[in-house]
Amino acid sequence: MFSIFARIYSTWVGILLIAGLALFVAVTLVNDARFKHFSDPLLSSAARFVQQGYQRQDTDERRQSWLDLVSTLTGTNWLAADNQLQQAQYSDVDWGSETARFIHPLDDRQAVSVTISDWEHLATGLGLLVTNELSLVPAAQREQRLAELNADMGIGIQRLGWRNEGLGFVLERDLDNGQVVVDRNNTLKQFFVYVPAGSEQALRLGPFQEFVWLTPDMTLILLMGFLSITALALWRVLRPLQYRLTRMNQAIDTIAETGTSPDLPEKQNDALTEMWRHIQSMADRLIQLAEQSQQLNQAVSHDLKTPLARMQFALAMLDPDAPLTAQLQADVRELNQLIDELLLYHQLSQQKPAGGSDADAAYCFVSDELSDLVDRMQPGSGTLERVLDPINRGSIAAHHWRRLCRNLISNALQYGQGQTRVTLSAQPPLLVLTVEDNGPGFRGMSLDDAIQPFVRGDKARNLSHNGHGMGLTLVATLVRHYQGELTLGRSELGGASVTVSLPALTHQAEVAS
Repeated sequence: MFSIFARIYSTWVGILLIAGLALFVAVTLVNDARFKHFSDPLLSSAARFVQQGYQRQDTDERRQSWLDLVSTLTGTNWLAADNQLQQAQYSDVDWGSETARFIHPLDDRQAVSVTISDWEHLATGLGLLVTNELSLVPAAQREQRLAELNADMGIGIQRLGWRNEGLGFVLERDLDNGQVVVDRNNTLKQFFVYVPAGSEQALRLGPFQEFVWLTPDMTLILLMGFLSITALALWRVLRPLQYRLTRMNQAIDTIAETGTSPDLPEKQNDALTEMWRHIQSMADRLIQLAEQSQQLNQAVSHDLKTPLARMQFALAMLDPDAPLTAQLQADVRELNQLIDELLLYHQLSQQKPAGGSDADAAYCFVSDELSDLVDRMQPGSGTLERVLDPINRGSIAAHHWRRLCRNLISNALQYGQGQTRVTLSAQPPLLVLTVEDNGPGFRGMSLDDAIQPFVRGDKARNLSHNGHGMGLTLVATLVRHYQGELTLGRSELGGASVTVSLPALTHQAEVAS
Protein backbone atom coordinates (compact mmCIF):
# COMPACT_ATOMS: atom_id res chain seq x y z
CA MET A 1 0.00 0.00 0.00
CA PHE A 2 1.37 3.33 -1.04
CA SER A 3 1.41 5.57 2.00
CA ILE A 4 -0.65 8.72 1.75
CA PHE A 5 2.11 10.62 3.50
CA ALA A 6 4.64 9.50 0.91
CA ARG A 7 2.20 10.67 -1.78
CA ILE A 8 1.85 14.08 -0.16
CA TYR A 9 5.63 14.34 0.26
CA SER A 10 6.38 13.35 -3.34
CA THR A 11 3.66 15.70 -4.57
CA TRP A 12 5.11 18.54 -2.51
CA VAL A 13 8.59 17.90 -3.98
CA GLY A 14 7.06 17.90 -7.46
CA ILE A 15 5.27 21.16 -6.70
CA LEU A 16 8.52 22.77 -5.58
CA LEU A 17 10.30 21.61 -8.73
CA ILE A 18 7.51 22.82 -11.01
CA ALA A 19 7.20 26.11 -9.13
CA GLY A 20 10.97 26.60 -9.26
CA LEU A 21 11.03 25.89 -13.01
CA ALA A 22 8.09 28.23 -13.60
CA LEU A 23 9.77 30.99 -11.61
CA PHE A 24 13.05 30.45 -13.47
CA VAL A 25 11.27 30.79 -16.81
CA ALA A 26 9.40 33.86 -15.55
CA VAL A 27 12.60 35.45 -14.22
CA THR A 28 14.37 34.75 -17.52
CA LEU A 29 11.62 36.29 -19.63
CA VAL A 30 11.21 39.31 -17.37
CA ASN A 31 14.92 39.97 -17.03
CA ASP A 32 15.48 39.59 -20.77
CA ALA A 33 12.93 42.34 -21.31
CA ARG A 34 14.42 44.43 -18.50
CA PHE A 35 17.93 43.96 -19.89
CA LYS A 36 16.80 45.12 -23.32
CA HIS A 37 15.30 48.20 -21.71
CA PHE A 38 18.54 48.78 -19.82
CA SER A 39 20.83 48.38 -22.84
CA ASP A 40 18.75 50.12 -25.48
CA PRO A 41 19.71 53.79 -24.74
CA LEU A 42 23.45 53.08 -24.88
CA LEU A 43 23.34 50.73 -27.87
CA SER A 44 20.92 52.80 -29.92
CA SER A 45 22.87 56.03 -29.33
CA ALA A 46 26.22 54.43 -30.16
CA ALA A 47 24.75 52.71 -33.26
CA ARG A 48 23.35 56.00 -34.61
CA PHE A 49 26.79 57.63 -34.30
CA VAL A 50 28.31 54.63 -36.08
CA GLN A 51 25.69 54.90 -38.85
CA GLN A 52 26.21 58.64 -39.32
CA GLY A 53 30.00 58.30 -39.41
CA TYR A 54 29.76 55.36 -41.78
CA GLN A 55 27.59 57.30 -44.21
CA ARG A 56 30.01 60.24 -44.19
CA GLN A 57 32.82 58.07 -45.58
CA ASP A 58 33.17 57.96 -49.36
CA THR A 59 35.14 54.72 -49.85
CA ASP A 60 34.90 51.19 -48.52
CA GLU A 61 38.40 51.51 -47.06
CA ARG A 62 37.47 54.63 -45.10
CA ARG A 63 34.24 53.00 -43.94
CA GLN A 64 36.16 50.01 -42.61
CA SER A 65 38.64 52.34 -40.92
CA TRP A 66 35.75 54.12 -39.25
CA LEU A 67 34.34 50.81 -37.94
CA ASP A 68 37.80 49.85 -36.65
CA LEU A 69 38.07 53.19 -34.83
CA VAL A 70 34.64 52.76 -33.23
CA SER A 71 35.58 49.23 -32.22
CA THR A 72 38.68 50.55 -30.48
CA LEU A 73 36.76 53.31 -28.70
CA THR A 74 33.96 51.03 -27.43
CA GLY A 75 36.06 47.90 -26.72
CA THR A 76 34.14 45.58 -29.03
CA ASN A 77 33.93 44.69 -32.74
CA TRP A 78 31.43 46.47 -35.00
CA LEU A 79 31.03 44.32 -38.12
CA ALA A 80 29.33 45.42 -41.35
CA ALA A 81 27.58 42.86 -43.54
CA ASP A 82 25.07 42.78 -46.40
CA ASN A 83 21.67 42.99 -44.81
CA GLN A 84 18.61 44.92 -45.97
CA LEU A 85 17.48 45.62 -42.40
CA GLN A 86 14.70 48.19 -41.99
CA GLN A 87 15.10 48.87 -38.26
CA ALA A 88 17.40 47.98 -35.37
CA GLN A 89 16.82 44.72 -33.53
CA TYR A 90 18.28 42.41 -30.89
CA SER A 91 19.32 39.02 -32.16
CA ASP A 92 20.32 37.65 -28.76
CA VAL A 93 20.05 38.74 -25.12
CA ASP A 94 21.50 37.02 -22.05
CA TRP A 95 20.78 38.88 -18.83
CA GLY A 96 22.83 36.41 -16.78
CA SER A 97 26.11 37.37 -18.49
CA GLU A 98 24.76 40.87 -19.30
CA THR A 99 25.47 40.33 -22.99
CA ALA A 100 23.43 41.61 -25.92
CA ARG A 101 23.88 41.14 -29.68
CA PHE A 102 22.51 44.15 -31.57
CA ILE A 103 22.00 44.76 -35.31
CA HIS A 104 21.52 48.27 -36.71
CA PRO A 105 21.05 49.32 -40.38
CA LEU A 106 23.87 51.36 -42.01
CA ASP A 107 22.13 52.02 -45.33
CA ASP A 108 19.67 50.27 -47.60
CA ARG A 109 22.14 47.44 -48.33
CA GLN A 110 24.17 46.89 -45.19
CA ALA A 111 23.80 46.62 -41.41
CA VAL A 112 26.28 46.59 -38.56
CA SER A 113 26.22 44.00 -35.76
CA VAL A 114 27.89 44.19 -32.38
CA THR A 115 28.01 42.02 -29.27
CA ILE A 116 28.33 44.05 -26.06
CA SER A 117 29.20 42.78 -22.58
CA ASP A 118 31.39 45.64 -21.28
CA TRP A 119 28.82 48.40 -20.81
CA GLU A 120 31.15 50.77 -19.01
CA HIS A 121 33.60 50.66 -21.91
CA LEU A 122 30.72 51.24 -24.33
CA ALA A 123 29.67 54.32 -22.32
CA THR A 124 33.22 55.80 -22.46
CA GLY A 125 33.33 55.13 -26.21
CA LEU A 126 29.96 56.87 -26.58
CA GLY A 127 31.41 59.90 -24.80
CA LEU A 128 34.28 60.02 -27.28
CA LEU A 129 31.84 59.68 -30.19
CA VAL A 130 29.85 62.64 -28.85
CA THR A 131 33.08 64.67 -28.63
CA ASN A 132 33.91 63.70 -32.20
CA GLU A 133 30.45 64.74 -33.36
CA LEU A 134 30.87 68.17 -31.74
CA SER A 135 34.27 68.63 -33.36
CA LEU A 136 32.67 68.38 -36.81
CA VAL A 137 30.72 71.64 -36.39
CA PRO A 138 32.08 75.20 -35.99
CA ALA A 139 32.80 76.27 -32.39
CA ALA A 140 29.95 78.77 -32.44
CA GLN A 141 27.44 76.02 -33.21
CA ARG A 142 28.67 73.41 -30.75
CA GLU A 143 26.37 74.35 -27.88
CA GLN A 144 23.37 74.15 -30.17
CA ARG A 145 24.57 70.80 -31.50
CA LEU A 146 25.12 69.56 -27.95
CA ALA A 147 21.54 70.49 -27.07
CA GLU A 148 20.29 68.62 -30.15
CA LEU A 149 22.29 65.52 -29.23
CA ASN A 150 21.07 65.70 -25.64
CA ALA A 151 17.45 65.88 -26.76
CA ASP A 152 17.87 63.15 -29.37
CA MET A 153 19.79 60.61 -27.31
CA GLY A 154 18.01 61.00 -23.98
CA ILE A 155 20.98 59.88 -21.89
CA GLY A 156 21.90 63.21 -20.30
CA ILE A 157 24.83 65.20 -21.75
CA GLN A 158 26.12 68.32 -20.04
CA ARG A 159 29.23 70.53 -20.35
CA LEU A 160 30.55 71.57 -16.92
CA GLY A 161 33.64 72.36 -14.91
CA TRP A 162 34.89 69.13 -13.40
CA ARG A 163 36.69 70.87 -10.52
CA ASN A 164 33.32 71.31 -8.77
CA GLU A 165 32.21 67.72 -9.17
CA GLY A 166 34.13 66.31 -6.18
CA LEU A 167 35.60 63.50 -8.27
CA GLY A 168 38.64 62.91 -6.12
CA PHE A 169 42.32 63.35 -6.74
CA VAL A 170 42.88 60.38 -9.06
CA LEU A 171 39.95 61.10 -11.40
CA GLU A 172 40.76 64.82 -11.53
CA ARG A 173 44.37 64.01 -12.37
CA ASP A 174 43.28 61.70 -15.21
CA LEU A 175 40.94 64.37 -16.57
CA ASP A 176 43.74 66.90 -16.35
CA ASN A 177 45.83 64.50 -18.44
CA GLY A 178 43.09 64.28 -21.10
CA GLN A 179 41.75 60.86 -20.18
CA VAL A 180 38.14 59.75 -20.10
CA VAL A 181 37.10 58.77 -16.54
CA VAL A 182 34.18 56.96 -14.98
CA ASP A 183 32.73 58.02 -11.62
CA ARG A 184 30.86 55.09 -10.05
CA ASN A 185 28.27 55.25 -7.26
CA ASN A 186 27.96 51.72 -5.85
CA THR A 187 25.17 52.69 -3.48
CA LEU A 188 22.87 53.94 -6.23
CA LYS A 189 24.15 51.39 -8.76
CA GLN A 190 24.93 54.02 -11.39
CA PHE A 191 27.90 55.79 -13.00
CA PHE A 192 28.81 58.96 -14.94
CA VAL A 193 31.28 59.31 -17.84
CA TYR A 194 33.48 62.44 -17.99
CA VAL A 195 35.18 63.32 -21.31
CA PRO A 196 37.74 66.18 -21.31
CA ALA A 197 36.45 69.17 -23.31
CA GLY A 198 38.94 72.01 -22.85
CA SER A 199 40.51 73.77 -19.87
CA GLU A 200 39.00 72.15 -16.74
CA GLN A 201 35.86 71.48 -18.79
CA ALA A 202 34.29 68.11 -19.45
CA LEU A 203 31.30 66.56 -21.07
CA ARG A 204 29.39 64.54 -18.49
CA LEU A 205 27.23 61.70 -19.80
CA GLY A 206 24.77 59.95 -17.54
CA PRO A 207 23.77 58.81 -15.13
CA PHE A 208 23.90 55.29 -16.57
CA GLN A 209 22.14 52.72 -14.42
CA GLU A 210 23.81 49.39 -13.80
CA PHE A 211 21.70 46.33 -14.47
CA VAL A 212 20.38 44.76 -11.24
CA TRP A 213 18.58 41.54 -11.98
CA LEU A 214 16.80 41.25 -8.60
CA THR A 215 15.28 44.49 -7.38
CA PRO A 216 13.24 44.76 -4.12
CA ASP A 217 10.03 45.03 -6.12
CA MET A 218 10.93 42.01 -8.17
CA THR A 219 11.88 40.07 -5.03
CA LEU A 220 8.42 40.72 -3.61
CA ILE A 221 6.77 39.74 -6.89
CA LEU A 222 8.78 36.51 -7.06
CA LEU A 223 7.95 35.65 -3.47
CA MET A 224 4.25 36.31 -3.97
CA GLY A 225 4.30 34.35 -7.21
CA PHE A 226 6.03 31.38 -5.58
CA LEU A 227 3.62 31.38 -2.64
CA SER A 228 0.63 31.69 -4.96
CA ILE A 229 1.77 28.80 -7.15
CA THR A 230 2.51 26.53 -4.20
CA ALA A 231 -0.76 27.46 -2.47
CA LEU A 232 -2.76 26.77 -5.62
CA ALA A 233 -0.97 23.49 -6.22
CA LEU A 234 -1.36 22.38 -2.60
CA TRP A 235 -5.04 23.29 -2.70
CA ARG A 236 -5.40 21.20 -5.84
CA VAL A 237 -3.63 18.25 -4.19
CA LEU A 238 -5.22 18.46 -0.73
CA ARG A 239 -8.77 19.26 -1.88
CA PRO A 240 -9.54 15.61 -2.80
CA LEU A 241 -8.17 14.52 0.57
CA GLN A 242 -10.33 17.09 2.35
CA TYR A 243 -13.34 15.91 0.36
CA ARG A 244 -12.70 12.31 1.36
CA LEU A 245 -12.25 13.26 5.02
CA THR A 246 -15.50 15.24 4.90
CA ARG A 247 -17.34 12.22 3.49
CA MET A 248 -15.86 10.05 6.22
CA ASN A 249 -17.02 12.52 8.90
CA GLN A 250 -20.51 12.55 7.39
CA ALA A 251 -20.55 8.76 7.33
CA ILE A 252 -19.49 8.63 11.00
CA ASP A 253 -22.27 11.10 11.87
CA THR A 254 -24.71 8.86 10.02
CA ILE A 255 -23.55 5.91 12.11
CA ALA A 256 -24.05 7.91 15.32
CA GLU A 257 -27.47 9.30 14.31
CA THR A 258 -29.10 6.34 12.55
CA GLY A 259 -27.19 3.33 13.84
CA THR A 260 -26.46 2.17 10.28
CA SER A 261 -23.06 1.85 8.67
CA PRO A 262 -23.10 3.39 5.17
CA ASP A 263 -20.85 2.24 2.37
CA LEU A 264 -18.09 4.63 1.43
CA PRO A 265 -16.62 3.44 -1.87
CA GLU A 266 -12.98 4.37 -2.23
CA LYS A 267 -11.01 3.69 -5.37
CA GLN A 268 -7.65 4.68 -3.87
CA ASN A 269 -5.85 1.99 -1.95
CA ASP A 270 -4.19 4.18 0.63
CA ALA A 271 -4.13 4.89 4.37
CA LEU A 272 -7.47 6.75 4.35
CA THR A 273 -9.24 3.83 2.71
CA GLU A 274 -7.66 1.42 5.18
CA MET A 275 -8.70 3.65 8.09
CA TRP A 276 -12.28 3.76 6.82
CA ARG A 277 -12.36 -0.02 6.58
CA HIS A 278 -11.34 -0.26 10.24
CA ILE A 279 -13.95 2.36 11.24
CA GLN A 280 -16.66 0.57 9.29
CA SER A 281 -15.73 -2.79 10.80
CA MET A 282 -15.74 -1.34 14.32
CA ALA A 283 -19.07 0.44 13.66
CA ASP A 284 -20.64 -2.80 12.40
CA ARG A 285 -19.55 -4.62 15.57
CA LEU A 286 -20.82 -1.81 17.84
CA ILE A 287 -24.14 -1.60 15.99
CA GLN A 288 -24.55 -5.37 16.26
CA LEU A 289 -23.78 -5.30 20.00
CA ALA A 290 -26.20 -2.40 20.53
CA GLU A 291 -28.96 -4.17 18.63
CA GLN A 292 -28.38 -7.35 20.59
CA SER A 293 -28.44 -5.40 23.86
CA GLN A 294 -31.69 -3.65 22.93
CA GLN A 295 -33.30 -6.89 21.83
CA LEU A 296 -32.22 -8.56 25.05
CA ASN A 297 -33.53 -5.75 27.24
CA GLN A 298 -36.82 -5.56 25.39
CA ALA A 299 -37.27 -9.31 25.51
CA VAL A 300 -36.53 -9.45 29.20
CA SER A 301 -38.78 -6.48 29.90
CA HIS A 302 -41.69 -7.96 27.97
CA ASP A 303 -41.19 -11.42 29.46
CA LEU A 304 -41.19 -9.97 32.97
CA LYS A 305 -44.58 -8.35 32.41
CA THR A 306 -46.43 -11.70 32.48
CA PRO A 307 -45.06 -13.06 35.79
CA LEU A 308 -45.43 -9.63 37.38
CA ALA A 309 -49.05 -9.51 36.32
CA ARG A 310 -49.58 -12.96 37.92
CA MET A 311 -47.84 -11.75 41.06
CA GLN A 312 -50.10 -8.68 41.22
CA PHE A 313 -53.15 -10.89 40.79
CA ALA A 314 -51.96 -13.24 43.51
CA LEU A 315 -51.18 -10.39 45.91
CA ALA A 316 -54.64 -8.98 45.33
CA MET A 317 -56.09 -12.30 46.55
CA LEU A 318 -54.09 -12.21 49.79
CA ASP A 319 -55.16 -10.64 53.04
CA PRO A 320 -54.11 -6.97 52.78
CA ASP A 321 -53.31 -6.99 56.48
CA ALA A 322 -51.03 -10.01 56.18
CA PRO A 323 -47.33 -9.46 56.96
CA LEU A 324 -45.17 -8.34 53.97
CA THR A 325 -48.18 -7.99 51.64
CA ALA A 326 -47.85 -4.22 51.39
CA GLN A 327 -44.08 -4.51 50.87
CA LEU A 328 -44.51 -7.10 48.12
CA GLN A 329 -47.08 -4.94 46.38
CA ALA A 330 -44.70 -1.96 46.51
CA ASP A 331 -41.89 -4.09 45.08
CA VAL A 332 -44.08 -5.26 42.23
CA ARG A 333 -45.11 -1.66 41.45
CA GLU A 334 -41.44 -0.64 41.44
CA LEU A 335 -40.56 -3.47 39.04
CA ASN A 336 -43.40 -2.47 36.76
CA GLN A 337 -42.24 1.13 36.80
CA LEU A 338 -38.67 0.09 36.02
CA ILE A 339 -39.83 -2.10 33.13
CA ASP A 340 -41.98 0.71 31.75
CA GLU A 341 -39.05 3.11 31.90
CA LEU A 342 -36.70 0.60 30.26
CA LEU A 343 -39.17 0.00 27.45
CA LEU A 344 -39.68 3.73 26.92
CA TYR A 345 -35.92 4.34 27.07
CA HIS A 346 -35.20 1.76 24.38
CA GLN A 347 -38.13 2.93 22.30
CA LEU A 348 -36.87 6.52 22.28
CA SER A 349 -33.28 5.41 21.74
CA GLN A 350 -34.27 3.67 18.51
CA GLN A 351 -36.31 6.58 17.16
CA LYS A 352 -35.06 9.67 15.41
CA PRO A 353 -35.43 12.99 17.26
CA ALA A 354 -38.90 14.50 16.97
CA GLY A 355 -39.09 17.03 14.14
CA GLY A 356 -40.77 17.74 10.85
CA SER A 357 -43.62 20.08 10.20
CA ASP A 358 -45.57 21.63 13.06
CA ALA A 359 -48.77 20.07 11.71
CA ASP A 360 -47.34 16.61 12.52
CA ALA A 361 -45.83 17.61 15.87
CA ALA A 362 -47.10 16.06 19.11
CA TYR A 363 -48.44 18.48 21.68
CA CYS A 364 -50.18 18.66 25.05
CA PHE A 365 -51.74 21.21 27.39
CA VAL A 366 -48.57 21.56 29.44
CA SER A 367 -49.85 23.92 32.15
CA ASP A 368 -53.00 21.90 32.87
CA GLU A 369 -51.18 18.57 32.83
CA LEU A 370 -48.48 19.86 35.18
CA SER A 371 -51.00 21.47 37.53
CA ASP A 372 -53.00 18.22 37.82
CA LEU A 373 -49.78 16.27 38.46
CA VAL A 374 -48.69 18.65 41.23
CA ASP A 375 -52.12 18.29 42.88
CA ARG A 376 -51.78 14.52 42.92
CA MET A 377 -48.18 14.55 44.19
CA GLN A 378 -48.62 16.93 47.14
CA PRO A 379 -46.49 15.52 49.97
CA GLY A 380 -47.93 14.63 53.38
CA SER A 381 -45.40 16.96 55.00
CA GLY A 382 -43.46 19.86 53.59
CA THR A 383 -44.47 22.12 50.72
CA LEU A 384 -44.70 21.71 46.94
CA GLU A 385 -44.89 25.20 45.46
CA ARG A 386 -45.91 25.88 41.89
CA VAL A 387 -45.32 28.93 39.66
CA LEU A 388 -46.90 28.13 36.28
CA ASP A 389 -47.35 30.38 33.26
CA PRO A 390 -50.57 29.68 31.32
CA ILE A 391 -49.00 27.83 28.36
CA ASN A 392 -51.70 26.11 26.31
CA ARG A 393 -49.56 24.05 23.93
CA GLY A 394 -46.16 22.40 24.09
CA SER A 395 -44.46 20.34 21.37
CA ILE A 396 -44.34 17.06 23.33
CA ALA A 397 -46.66 14.11 23.61
CA ALA A 398 -48.87 14.25 26.71
CA HIS A 399 -47.73 10.90 28.20
CA HIS A 400 -44.09 11.87 27.66
CA TRP A 401 -44.68 15.25 29.34
CA ARG A 402 -46.33 13.59 32.33
CA ARG A 403 -43.51 11.05 32.67
CA LEU A 404 -40.87 13.78 32.50
CA CYS A 405 -42.57 16.00 35.08
CA ARG A 406 -43.40 13.07 37.41
CA ASN A 407 -39.80 11.89 37.48
CA LEU A 408 -38.41 15.34 38.21
CA ILE A 409 -40.94 16.11 40.96
CA SER A 410 -40.59 12.64 42.54
CA ASN A 411 -36.85 13.06 42.66
CA ALA A 412 -37.15 16.50 44.27
CA LEU A 413 -39.60 15.19 46.87
CA GLN A 414 -37.42 12.19 47.65
CA TYR A 415 -34.11 14.06 48.00
CA GLY A 416 -35.42 17.39 49.24
CA GLN A 417 -35.89 18.24 52.87
CA GLY A 418 -39.48 19.40 52.81
CA GLN A 419 -39.39 22.27 50.31
CA THR A 420 -39.93 21.84 46.56
CA ARG A 421 -40.72 24.39 43.85
CA VAL A 422 -41.95 23.77 40.29
CA THR A 423 -41.72 26.65 37.79
CA LEU A 424 -43.07 26.67 34.23
CA SER A 425 -42.36 29.75 32.11
CA ALA A 426 -42.69 30.80 28.48
CA GLN A 427 -39.42 32.10 27.02
CA PRO A 428 -40.15 32.17 23.27
CA PRO A 429 -39.33 30.15 21.32
CA LEU A 430 -38.91 27.84 24.35
CA LEU A 431 -40.93 26.66 27.28
CA VAL A 432 -38.82 26.19 30.39
CA LEU A 433 -39.56 23.82 33.30
CA THR A 434 -37.48 24.11 36.48
CA VAL A 435 -37.79 21.83 39.52
CA GLU A 436 -35.91 22.84 42.69
CA ASP A 437 -35.51 21.46 46.18
CA ASN A 438 -33.62 22.19 49.39
CA GLY A 439 -31.81 18.87 49.57
CA PRO A 440 -28.10 18.05 49.29
CA GLY A 441 -27.92 18.86 45.57
CA PHE A 442 -25.71 17.11 43.03
CA ARG A 443 -22.49 17.70 44.98
CA GLY A 444 -20.35 18.63 41.97
CA MET A 445 -21.56 15.88 39.64
CA SER A 446 -21.49 16.62 35.94
CA LEU A 447 -24.54 16.18 33.73
CA ASP A 448 -22.93 13.25 31.89
CA ASP A 449 -22.38 11.42 35.18
CA ALA A 450 -25.85 12.18 36.56
CA ILE A 451 -27.75 10.85 33.52
CA GLN A 452 -25.95 7.51 33.31
CA PRO A 453 -28.38 4.59 33.56
CA PHE A 454 -28.64 2.85 36.95
CA VAL A 455 -26.57 5.44 38.78
CA ARG A 456 -27.39 5.13 42.51
CA GLY A 457 -26.36 6.54 45.83
CA ASP A 458 -26.47 9.89 47.55
CA LYS A 459 -24.37 11.56 44.88
CA ALA A 460 -26.78 10.44 42.17
CA ARG A 461 -30.05 12.25 41.62
CA ASN A 462 -31.74 9.05 40.44
CA LEU A 463 -35.40 9.68 40.01
CA SER A 464 -37.06 6.40 40.97
CA HIS A 465 -38.88 6.18 44.23
CA ASN A 466 -36.61 3.44 45.54
CA GLY A 467 -33.58 4.36 43.52
CA HIS A 468 -33.31 2.06 40.54
CA GLY A 469 -31.39 4.80 38.68
CA MET A 470 -33.32 5.25 35.42
CA GLY A 471 -35.10 8.52 36.25
CA LEU A 472 -32.65 11.17 35.03
CA THR A 473 -31.59 8.88 32.18
CA LEU A 474 -35.16 8.75 30.93
CA VAL A 475 -35.63 12.52 31.40
CA ALA A 476 -32.44 13.19 29.41
CA THR A 477 -33.61 10.78 26.69
CA LEU A 478 -36.99 12.51 26.44
CA VAL A 479 -35.39 15.96 26.28
CA ARG A 480 -32.96 14.82 23.60
CA HIS A 481 -35.78 13.18 21.64
CA TYR A 482 -37.66 16.50 21.49
CA GLN A 483 -34.45 18.45 20.71
CA GLY A 484 -34.46 20.31 24.00
CA GLU A 485 -31.81 21.00 26.62
CA LEU A 486 -31.28 19.66 30.14
CA THR A 487 -29.18 21.55 32.68
CA LEU A 488 -28.29 20.91 36.31
CA GLY A 489 -27.53 23.61 38.84
CA ARG A 490 -27.79 24.93 42.37
CA SER A 491 -31.19 26.10 43.56
CA GLU A 492 -31.93 29.28 45.49
CA LEU A 493 -33.62 26.95 47.99
CA GLY A 494 -30.22 25.49 48.78
CA GLY A 495 -30.48 22.16 46.95
CA ALA A 496 -30.65 20.92 43.38
CA SER A 497 -32.11 22.67 40.36
CA VAL A 498 -33.02 20.75 37.20
CA THR A 499 -34.08 22.82 34.16
CA VAL A 500 -35.66 21.47 30.97
CA SER A 501 -35.97 23.72 27.89
CA LEU A 502 -38.19 22.49 25.06
CA PRO A 503 -39.09 24.14 21.75
CA ALA A 504 -42.63 25.51 21.74
CA LEU A 505 -45.11 25.10 18.91
CA THR A 506 -45.39 27.89 16.35
CA HIS A 507 -48.51 30.01 16.13
CA GLN A 508 -49.42 28.28 12.87
CA ALA A 509 -49.54 24.87 14.57
CA GLU A 510 -51.58 26.17 17.51
CA VAL A 511 -54.19 27.61 15.15
CA ALA A 512 -54.21 24.45 13.05
CA SER A 513 -54.78 22.32 16.08
